[in-house]
Amino acid sequence: MQLAADLHRSGVAAPRTRSAKKIVRSVERKAERVMALAPHLGADLARVAAALEEHRGRDAELVPCHGDFSPRNVLVGATRNAVIDWDRLQLADPARDVAYFGTWCWV
Repeated sequence: MQLAADLHRSGVAAPRTRSAKKIVRSVERKAERVMALAPHLGADLARVAAALEEHRGRDAELVPCHGDFSPRNVLVGATRNAVIDWDRLQLADPARDVAYFGTWCWV
């Protein structure tokens, strides 16, 4: 997690922004598409989007985030570690990288 923390403090420019509000809107759009194919799953996803919106609170300060920070994108070496696959670099809530990594470890 030190690699993510270093990135979050770096101030590096990122090509896009991913706020919590944008994430909720993305889930809402996906729920609409799923609803057409599997109404029961779409309804569940719509409830998830509503809960996210209800509990989102204020947006955190947006900082540089990897966007796909997971064990598969961390190379561990004998003397140093490196992060690869930077195509999802974005300004986002730093909790996004931490949660994404944790989800990968849990699954």
